[in-house]
Amino acid sequence: MKPIVSIHHLGPLKDVEVEINKYNVFIGPQSSGKSTLAKVISFCQWLEKDVLIKQGTDHLDTKYIDKNLIKYHKLDSYIYDDTQIKFQGNLLQIFFDGKSRNCQVDIVGDLKKEKMGKVAYIPSERNYVAIPNLSTLKMADTYVRDFVFDWLLIRSKFDVRNQISLLGLGIKYYYDANKGDVIVLPDGKTIDLDQASSGIQSAVPMYAFLNYNTKWVFENEQDISFDKYTAIRNMTDQILMSDQAIREQMENNQLIDLTDRIGRPHYSNLIIEEPEENLFPETQYYLIKEIAQMIDNKRENTLVITTHSPYVMAAVNNLIAAGNVVKADASKKDAVKEILHCPASICYEDLSAYGIKNGEIHSIKDDEFQLISTDELDKASECISDDYSKLMEL
Repeated sequence: MKPIVSIHHLGPLKDVEVEINKYNVFIGPQSSGKSTLAKVISFCQWLEKDVLIKQGTDHLDTKYIDKNLIKYHKLDSYIYDDTQIKFQGNLLQIFFDGKSRNCQVDIVGDLKKEKMGKVAYIPSERNYVAIPNLSTLKMADTYVRDFVFDWLLIRSKFDVRNQISLLGLGIKYYYDANKGDVIVLPDGKTIDLDQASSGIQSAVPMYAFLNYNTKWVFENEQDISFDKYTAIRNMTDQILMSDQAIREQMENNQLIDLTDRIGRPHYSNLIIEEPEENLFPETQYYLIKEIAQMIDNKRENTLVITTHSPYVMAAVNNLIAAGNVVKADASKKDAVKEILHCPASICYEDLSAYGIKNGEIHSIKDDEFQLISTDELDKASECISDDYSKLMEL
């Protein structure tokens, strides 16, 4: 069963229920609640990871939820007495009540079987990383601060020997401990990140987080966190206190299994706000194809995208169409790849796509044609075309 998030009266959101699929896209006007929904999804996925690593819910209380949901995601002014958040996931069932600020968390999955995944929230404020002397700035303990701190760690994985190619533009990024964030232009000239265009400044941290969470963490040894170490240590202590007769069996099973399940990530849950930020439409198309290719790494990843851009939605539609063609005739896979200049595609059944407006949400999938509804895509330019037609009639 796919996880389900239900929200009642949280900020601009009135009544919302979404199914979290492998690919999830939310489109709507500014201030419609897209980011609010994405933050809730991020929190629920993170809490499942947190409970799994700590092997229980004893650490959860009202203060913990207030810190990690309300304050962390800056939702204080969004919560009303009748606010409700419900989440039905693979491991947890969560119910948050706005009046009491209490959060009931029940374990519905199996702590002894679930595997740990990465959770990364890539906010629209990501171009903060281009601010000079970023590490010296004082920041409130919110998702933006965590993103910046993660960035300071992640960028070090991409040095001059492991550069990141950006947007198919012949531009690359790498980090140098002495020079800082370096952009390599197509002619080989280098500039500082804070001298690059706004589109590149937004793209660099997004690409770094995507590469890190879909490739680097699965190919390299990570530093184990304190929480993971504590959980494994607690299991070790239980084994050492056991009878000698069963100790060997426990060592070969429980401890090894726990270390494997929570000691390393097995998949990634990625949430990206406005991937199109400051990018030309053609570049947006290239970006979405690259993101799909990174997500499709044979792991049980999930992707959540919030967007204002009809070009992003059209790009997703092309990837769905590619998936439909290959599903109908596998021999056309190479032809599809040649057309898209990309090996990725999206299976229609793996997509959830929603429009958000006036606090309400509705699916924009067209089951008849197995695509995102073209009517929804056309709405974005409808008012512009209508005004043009009226002008031509004068």
